[in-house]
Amino acid sequence: IKCDQSQKNCKNCERVGTECPGYGSGPLHRSERAHLESRNSRDVTQAGIKRTRLFRSCKSCQKAKTKCSGLIPMCSRCADKNLMCSYESGKRGDSSESTSANDPIKPSATSYHGKHKLSTRSSGQEMHFSLKENPQHENSDWAEARSENEALCSTSFSWLSSLSLPSHEIIYKLVEAYFDNIYPLRCFGFIHKPSLIKKLDEGPNLDLNNNVLLLAICALGAKFYILNCIEGDNVTMSKQVLAAGSGWASQAQRLLFADLGKISIENLMAAVLLHDYQLRVGNYLASFMLTGMAARMVQALQINLEFSSDIFCVGPTSRLDATMRESRRRLLWSCFIMDSWVGSGVDQLTLLNENDIRVQLPCSERNFLQQVPCITETLTQGEVLRFVSLELRPVCAAANMGLNAYFIRICQIRKRVLRFIKCVDLNNSFQIPDPGFLAFDLEFKEWLDSLPSTLHLNSKTLYIRKESNQLAALFLLHCVYHVTICDLYRVGNLHLLPSLMRHRFPKEPSIQHQQFFARCREKCFAHAKEVANIFDLAVQHGRKVLSDTWFPTIAHESLKIMVCHIKTGYEEFNPEHDTLQGILPLLRANLKALGLMIPLFATA
Repeated sequence: IKCDQSQKNCKNCERVGTECPGYGSGPLHRSERAHLESRNSRDVTQAGIKRTRLFRSCKSCQKAKTKCSGLIPMCSRCADKNLMCSYESGKRGDSSESTSANDPIKPSATSYHGKHKLSTRSSGQEMHFSLKENPQHENSDWAEARSENEALCSTSFSWLSSLSLPSHEIIYKLVEAYFDNIYPLRCFGFIHKPSLIKKLDEGPNLDLNNNVLLLAICALGAKFYILNCIEGDNVTMSKQVLAAGSGWASQAQRLLFADLGKISIENLMAAVLLHDYQLRVGNYLASFMLTGMAARMVQALQINLEFSSDIFCVGPTSRLDATMRESRRRLLWSCFIMDSWVGSGVDQLTLLNENDIRVQLPCSERNFLQQVPCITETLTQGEVLRFVSLELRPVCAAANMGLNAYFIRICQIRKRVLRFIKCVDLNNSFQIPDPGFLAFDLEFKEWLDSLPSTLHLNSKTLYIRKESNQLAALFLLHCVYHVTICDLYRVGNLHLLPSLMRHRFPKEPSIQHQQFFARCREKCFAHAKEVANIFDLAVQHGRKVLSDTWFPTIAHESLKIMVCHIKTGYEEFNPEHDTLQGILPLLRANLKALGLMIPLFATA
């Protein structure tokens, strides 16, 4: 900074908030000023600011003749521009000398790339280390480099926690991350992607920071955006991933609650997404309150009823197109699943009753994206809405349904299973075989038989669904099926019952009851193993296929059932037992899946 040579303190020093070396009572002679500058040039700038000396500059900054921050293992410029960052050994411009004593890393050279892999060269050989690896004997140099990398990442991605949305270009990337990872899950597919992208293209100058739905979308997309940019151990990644999007989520929540009287479809969509966001970061009370708000908005908007009997939108008075109507249906079912999951079979906690819903199930993703109106079935298999005339009814309405429709049906069965279990009396007066258990067994079989071949779990469907970003949804579909059966038959194991239900378990069960409970334990154990097999398959495809908030709970339940079965079936734990040898890999599969989920959910 050029000095203005003012008496006592120059104004520039005062402006930057630093102590001025001073010039006496008047301007200095040129020779005196030159002597002062040469004396201070090593330690401070002309403005009196302490000088930071760089003993090295990376190759990329040298080539561009740009100032380098000198950070190890990656400078700020290379981090921002996703460039390869490498340093010459020794002092700048001299590759023959040894590493400077001021350098924080002792190996003779380091390089770091945007994919966040560190490599060290020594004696002409190159060794690559990934931050995903955790060597047992980690030397201090590598530990120091990794800690600096973590600090750099936390700085480089700090904008993901800001209150204001980033540039238009980055918003598109966040929206894309949302549609790739959140949209296919459960019934979050209520936003028509082409319509949203069209709206963003046509309104680049809109005030996006006050768009509550876009803020919620970006908050969820941010978690998967940062997953593509960083690597590391699960705990380290968890801090950054869980923090990503926090500012946008809080801003969206503030806007949502600022005007509760403004009830709209977009606000309801935002409430559902914010509920999922709060679950991911561990704010369970906030997510619980958002479910109540969403349920009341559903009732106020009356989206539990079809907008009109004109399903194909051909009438002259049709005010909503096919896309908007399908979007409303999907939003309703998303709220229904959310409400049933929170209620867990307790009627007092449930605000949306399936008997009050007069809406058909979601159509296939293809029909929704291409805006093709169609007729699907209702919650009851084989039935369509009563007001649909016979000539309009398709030969097979189920052919128009997608994965979400079958997921809704198994969730509705699970809701009734949980309600049944909380009321069943297990004392000796309990009838065997019980008609309630037999009826649910029949429902499970009918649901499984109704699945089209495209939703079966095999090698062919795995890669088809992976290509369409629906692999996580397919895994969740089958996990919920198996864990629902576990919920029904956990009554056979006293250790799996909630404390308030254990008094219903007979103290001296009859022989019939003992045989029934034994069958329940075996059935519960068999389906818990099926869940573990699914997780064993899922971990082979990476952590992104474990991106639904239900997965940590399901993995934990599977683990608990298998461990309790071991405890009940064996007096002493013998690891050499053949049965236990078969169980241990399944326990490890669930634990490995939970480990991969740590960066995604606080629950994991």
